[in-house]
Amino acid sequence: MQDRDPIAPSTHATPRERPARAAERALWLLDRVAPERAASNIALAVRSAAPLDVAHVRRALGTIIRRHPALRSRFVLVDDVLTRRVDAVGDDPSIEVLTVAQEDADETLRRFAERPFAFSPDQPAAGELRETDGEPLIRAVLVVTPAADTFCVVCHHTIFDGTSALLLTGELVRAYAALSTGGQVPPDLLAEAADFTPPPPGTDSLAYWHEQLAGVNIRSMDLRCDRTRPAQPTFRGEQHIHPLSEGAHDLLGNSEAALQATRNIIFLAAYLLVLARHGAGPDVTVGVPVDVRGGRGRGAIGYHTHTVVLRLDMERPGTFRELVTLTRDTFLAALGHADASIDDVIDRYGTCGGSAENRHFHHMFNYFDFHTSVEKASWTPGGADVDIVEVAPRHSVADLEIVVRTRHDRTELVVHHGTDVLDRTDARALAGRYDALLHSALRAPDTPLPDLTWHTDLDRRALTPPPVRATPWRGGVVAAIAAHARAKPDAIAVVDADTGRTTSYAALVDRAARIRDDLGDAGIGPGKIVALDSARTAATLAGALAVWSLGAAYLPVDHAHPAPLTARRVAGARIAAVLGRPLDSATLPDVPTIPLPVPRATGPWRDLPDTGTLTAGTLAFVIHTSGSTGSPKGVRLTQGNVHHAVTTLAAGLGLDAGASALWLTTFTFEPSSLEVFTPLVLGGRVVAAPDAARHDPARLTALLARHPVDLVQATPTVWSVLAPALEGRCEGVHLVTGGELLSAATARALLSTGGRVLNAYGCTETAGWPVMGEISPACVANQPPRIGRPTGGHRVDIVDDTGRPLPPGLRGNIRITGPAVADGYLNAPLRHPTDDTGHRTHSTGDIGRLCADGTLEVVGRADRQIKLLGLRVEPAEVEGVLEDHPSVSRCGVITARDAESPSLVAFVETTATVHPATLRAHAARHLPAPAVPSRIVAVSALPRTDTGKVAHTALHELLDTFPPDTAPADPHRPQLLDGHVTGEALTERLTSAWRAVLADDTADSSTDFFAAGGNSLLAVLLSERVEDLTGHRVSLGTLLIRVTPAALAAHLAEAPSPATPPSTTKPGAS
Repeated sequence: MQDRDPIAPSTHATPRERPARAAERALWLLDRVAPERAASNIALAVRSAAPLDVAHVRRALGTIIRRHPALRSRFVLVDDVLTRRVDAVGDDPSIEVLTVAQEDADETLRRFAERPFAFSPDQPAAGELRETDGEPLIRAVLVVTPAADTFCVVCHHTIFDGTSALLLTGELVRAYAALSTGGQVPPDLLAEAADFTPPPPGTDSLAYWHEQLAGVNIRSMDLRCDRTRPAQPTFRGEQHIHPLSEGAHDLLGNSEAALQATRNIIFLAAYLLVLARHGAGPDVTVGVPVDVRGGRGRGAIGYHTHTVVLRLDMERPGTFRELVTLTRDTFLAALGHADASIDDVIDRYGTCGGSAENRHFHHMFNYFDFHTSVEKASWTPGGADVDIVEVAPRHSVADLEIVVRTRHDRTELVVHHGTDVLDRTDARALAGRYDALLHSALRAPDTPLPDLTWHTDLDRRALTPPPVRATPWRGGVVAAIAAHARAKPDAIAVVDADTGRTTSYAALVDRAARIRDDLGDAGIGPGKIVALDSARTAATLAGALAVWSLGAAYLPVDHAHPAPLTARRVAGARIAAVLGRPLDSATLPDVPTIPLPVPRATGPWRDLPDTGTLTAGTLAFVIHTSGSTGSPKGVRLTQGNVHHAVTTLAAGLGLDAGASALWLTTFTFEPSSLEVFTPLVLGGRVVAAPDAARHDPARLTALLARHPVDLVQATPTVWSVLAPALEGRCEGVHLVTGGELLSAATARALLSTGGRVLNAYGCTETAGWPVMGEISPACVANQPPRIGRPTGGHRVDIVDDTGRPLPPGLRGNIRITGPAVADGYLNAPLRHPTDDTGHRTHSTGDIGRLCADGTLEVVGRADRQIKLLGLRVEPAEVEGVLEDHPSVSRCGVITARDAESPSLVAFVETTATVHPATLRAHAARHLPAPAVPSRIVAVSALPRTDTGKVAHTALHELLDTFPPDTAPADPHRPQLLDGHVTGEALTERLTSAWRAVLADDTADSSTDFFAAGGNSLLAVLLSERVEDLTGHRVSLGTLLIRVTPAALAAHLAEAPSPATPPSTTKPGAS
């Protein structure tokens, strides 16, 4: 038997077994949900420059373990009840000793700290929960390097907390110091400490918290920098330490008296404010741990911390002083009811924010007064220099936790964040903004909250881009084309790809001059609008030049459009003439129709007269928005808009004089102006493609083989059809895609062509592509590609709902400023506003963010963003996930109309036979449960606008024509129809499990387990029963997100065949 110091029995009664408290059960459940993550482990470590004696370390630690019952505790299941059991006093514990290189010491400590504890070494038999014993919830290691020895103790949170770490460290070092100098362990460390257990929560406190937290919407706490939550959290995390700036630290000294609040309250108020600035709220909740030891538990090691949830309406305070007062009053009220933790409240009243959501907060705050809690001077055993070692955890249960640690001479912010939701760059940026905001608030606490500075130096640099500038006006597009005709009249300007017929610059300008005469005879002049036939022909381009040379503008009309649509557009534009083919008589207003003349076979060509009367502000054409998400609007684009757009594109791509482009896009879609006028301004050629080439990969491939070009552009929808057929055929070609969000799958297909792929962003109200970036294979490895950076002297701002610019990393409304912004809308009294430099600005209605490297990431349309079960859902993200499935070429997602509750419907364009259940399972692996479409409809072709975009408005009408999915049934597994499982045997078995565990015979296939009264222990029972009935082993993590028998059956339908055969007991049998 090992030598050990006798422990004097405690004078207090120490129960050796008691039911676990709600907070302990919550941590136990967390380990069952993610057992490999060790998310509840707490590590402490001390490092000594002098070698540590292993025997003395073991003796010291054994003394402390024997002294504190909490350190001898483990959790077992007794008659289906989680029970905390205290082991009898034992011998000194074993300590691992690891000798490593100096540079490997910290990583060795982290790996040791991340090793999970085994609550139960043996799994109970299927369908049975029996008494089981796990390993002790404390372990230790001594890491030896040539320079120092580091002793590390790791405890599970169910027996330990932050205060315990201080107590354990202090007692451990005292015991070791005595032993290492030949003495005896101090007598006070040989007395068994009382086994303190916080009293049960009072009914008044439970009622208080129930009222305080009523109606909390946890999803309103999502930050503008959050990523989409995964279907099942990993609890991976990182830690970052941010030293508080000297300016903010120095201001703290006088702030407590000035604001009538302690430092922890001031720091907490600043944290609430920075969360609100990052998009939380205005109803903001924060979890705050409170030590509940009180007088009886002072000095007790164990889990004696209650998390209370502070809830503040951030719209109430007007200044930081008022916010501090509100925070102080809210915190003091919480302290008065801290006997009930949030786990007690959940245990009593159930969950909020959806059945799988067992928290009322995403963010936590803690404050640690280091210089009053820790006296390093006493930590010098045997004269050795001992330091506390930070074992940075790589897990995080909260999305974000900031721990403020104050010392005599400095303050630091310890930032823990979950990597599922926040990345390192955003977490560090938030800490810097917290610092800046605190500094600003302490300096001027009576400043209105919106006016407090919160930008870091890095933010300010990013928000101060180069000045907006326009391309110098030198006569515009018409003057440039006319100059090329004079310089090289026989050079080819336009090629008809179908017939091979060519039009020279001289012929193009000559025809424009003749059309100009006809238009002039009809009274067309400056300010008039002409309806122009949009056929992709040289005659159309000649007509556009003719219109512009008169100072007039054109409205492109497509004869394939429905007559009522054309009628509305020409009436709204108040056209003065029709140029080209006649319009339908019912559509045509009382204006002349001027046919486009055929080219002359002989004779000298005519030049266009001087166009010196044209200015950058002259209206060039009216183009209508695509109408993919709403009613089309006529946009007024000027000569300056067009000229700047084409010169910017040419410069951005590095196109040389004589470059060629494929005219693939319909002339009624604004980007088509880039395809025709960019090469013509450069003296190059336009290759006009037939309509069929936009949807026929074989025809496009043959066309490009006959007529090589330098530039091809199309929307992602069109590219998703064409790109796969062009693999390896586009070397040296610039492939531009824009107008919609580009999925990773389509981007990869474009890259496979061998061309230079550029992702572009703009809208009808901004001529051309104000933002563009090149795509590389690394850009699309795991996510849709970003757009790029502003081009051509434009400025892109991400702004909040009040129009204030947001710093990099935060989502907001995309606003573009610069020479590409249109004059305004047709017949609208207000034009686009101008900024303080005089340049027009346009709020696009899109949601995006500027990344740290200056690139733009577009998330989706603000008018398509929806909330389901409190979760913000971007349909564009759902579409991107489904388009990554190899059987899906394109996808459109809408919200079902007239439903009792909102639900997503996904239309997928596919030629393969793929069951909706397969696609839903694919989506469920990448999306949170509410974002998985409840219905998936397969079609051979999605409805498109004339620009090639998916027509989301038309999908609602299309949905009404489709009955519930009727894909062929697979006899070997249940089938999913409209999100419900029809495999009756499996559904019946799962429903029987729900009924048995919940003791509720009314449960059916749609019963939400947690909403119906399920909890953590019952979920364990359910997982065992499901395995018994189906043969499938189901983790608690799966049950937390698939909470109904129908949802779980859909998941099991896609799972591999179970290794364990199901029980032959009939459902419902006992």
